[in-house]
Amino acid sequence: MSSLNSAVGKTICDVSLECLLQSRSLDISKCGTPGRYRLVSCADFIDSKKLTIHGYTEFPEDPFAAVSYVWRGNTPEKDFDGRVFDVPIQQVEGAEPGDHIGVEVLHEACVASIACGGTHLWLDRLCIIQMGEDDKKWQISGMYKIYQRSHACIVTPGGIRCLVPLDKETQ
Repeated sequence: MSSLNSAVGKTICDVSLECLLQSRSLDISKCGTPGRYRLVSCADFIDSKKLTIHGYTEFPEDPFAAVSYVWRGNTPEKDFDGRVFDVPIQQVEGAEPGDHIGVEVLHEACVASIACGGTHLWLDRLCIIQMGEDDKKWQISGMYKIYQRSHACIVTPGGIRCLVPLDKETQ
C-alpha cells in the first residue's frame, strides 16, 4: 500500500462486521485526518465481512459509486433483522440525528457499485468525519466533485437503515 502522497488509498479503518455490530458504533475521528478523501472497500465488505475505509490526500483514482439517501428514512418492517450501527454526529441545535446504517443496505450498495464497475463506495456518514467541523466543511465544499466523478450514484429512497420494497411509499 502506498503512502498518502498520491491518489492511492491508505487504510485508516479496518473493523470486522462482527465487532462493528457488537459495538453498534463507528467513529473515524480518531483515525481519519481532516481534509482527506475517503472511500469504503466493497470487496472487503462483501468478501471479508469487514468495513475497510481508505484515506487519500488527492482525489481517489479508485472507481467508486456514491450513495444518496434521505436523512430520516422509512421505519423498518417487523421482519427487519436489526443489523445496524451508528455513526455519532456533532449535535446541532434543532437538527435531528440521522438513521443508523443498515448492514444490508451497505452490502447491497457495494454489490451495485461493483456491478457498475466500481471497487469502492462513498457514503457521507462513513467517509466524512462526523465529529469534526473542519472535515465536514471541507468535504461538503467538494461534494459536487464526489458525485460528478463517481461511476454511479446509488439512491436508497427508504434511507440507509433498511431496504424497502419497490411498492413501499418512502419518506
